[in-house]
Amino acid sequence: MLLEPGTGGRSDPAMLHKVSHAGLDRPVGVDGGVGEDNLGSVLAAGATYIVIGRRLFADTTAHTLKEPR
Repeated sequence: MLLEPGTGGRSDPAMLHKVSHAGLDRPVGVDGGVGEDNLGSVLAAGATYIVIGRRLFADTTAHTLKEPR
């Protein structure tokens, strides 16, 4: 989690260290606070998958719905 559960706020970049130390030999997912502005950093830290919830449903423009592939 890059933010406190239930806050719907901005992610805390200091939490990225958890991703890189989570388990180097298994898949690591990130849920919470992932968006276009920090997706590159999250993937570079070692995340193998992300969970998109509130952000996907809050912005229903065609661009947002097509991008997360």
